[in-house]
Amino acid sequence: MAELVLQAGDGHVAQLAHESDAIRAIVEMIWNAIDAEAWKVSVRIERDDLLGAIVAVHVEDDGHGISRDEVKASFGRIGDSWKARGTRSKNNLRGLHGSLGLGRLRAFALGTRVRWQSRSKDSAQKMYEITIDGQRNQRNVFRWDSIPLSDVSPGTILSAFNDEQRSLGALEADSSLPTLRSHFAPTLLNNPELNISYNGASLDPTQEIVSDTMLSVPVRTDSTQHGDLKLRIIEWRQGKHRAIYYGPQTSGSG
Repeated sequence: MAELVLQAGDGHVAQLAHESDAIRAIVEMIWNAIDAEAWKVSVRIERDDLLGAIVAVHVEDDGHGISRDEVKASFGRIGDSWKARGTRSKNNLRGLHGSLGLGRLRAFALGTRVRWQSRSKDSAQKMYEITIDGQRNQRNVFRWDSIPLSDVSPGTILSAFNDEQRSLGALEADSSLPTLRSHFAPTLLNNPELNISYNGASLDPTQEIVSDTMLSVPVRTDSTQHGDLKLRIIEWRQGKHRAIYYGPQTSGSG
């Protein structure tokens, strides 16, 4: 397998990974899937009942995947993600969330070993499965390989394996589902075809709405009225959402 060595020391990468915050890692993995234009994102927690511990976390999406052309740019540098060179996703479906290329490092908060298995087309429109492996004891080195595929849909599975049995209790805390639901509520509400599930439970944004008011605001220039502007005001149950969304409801503009 080829190696991708991040242009930063292991200690610096460890700081960027924020390995003590497992929930934030899940948030970043979901955002990566949304930026990849996924419509379905599933987070699954794998437990070993005999050990009484979480042994792996899997995040699967049906986005466009990581192509062979992008691996070095995505995993070989810090702060130089392809997202930094644009504000919209590849097919112009959404505005981008990440831009610094740090989100992938957060996966080390979920496990000792991390693996991405991604199905995507390269620049010649040939489908490949890309496998990228990383380990916590050498965080600044990722190994990758690719094999040709046919007749498969694009998508990515991130698997983080908790070989050291570190405590990941935050992922099963009563607050984990409401925290994730609150974080993604505006995005889910503005993208009704997007589905995010966490350990079998779909994140329902309507559970985070305290009040939802629709107003009609007349649009005038001088003495001429040009119709009404629809203004929707939402009070959220929790979170720090401060945003204005404009345009068609499903466009995700903001």
